[in-house]
Amino acid sequence: GGSEDEVNCMSLSDKLVPDHEHEVVYELDDLPVSTLKSMLKERGMSAHGTKSDLVIKLSLRQLKAEDLRAGQFDLGRMTVPELRELKTSLGVKGTASNKFGLVRLINDCLA
Repeated sequence: GGSEDEVNCMSLSDKLVPDHEHEVVYELDDLPVSTLKSMLKERGMSAHGTKSDLVIKLSLRQLKAEDLRAGQFDLGRMTVPELRELKTSLGVKGTASNKFGLVRLINDCLA
């Protein structure tokens, strides 16, 4: 039956998401700390913390950037508290006095 195939496809794509996240983490984990720090600084992100902190920040950034490109979310539609939370979780440096500033800082980081 065709319906069984559809179910299989859906469960496969569900499994791909965590695998991709792990791939991102493993790729970054192979890099030396100095490289991770320079990658963070290039993107205006805080480069403080243990190696695993740096890997987590960079992998979160990469996944968020992919989501943004794929149209999964729109920074302009997010509330200021949501934007602040995202900025904090990414460790984006810089201060913004308004929503436009927050969107710009996060966009620069994810670009």
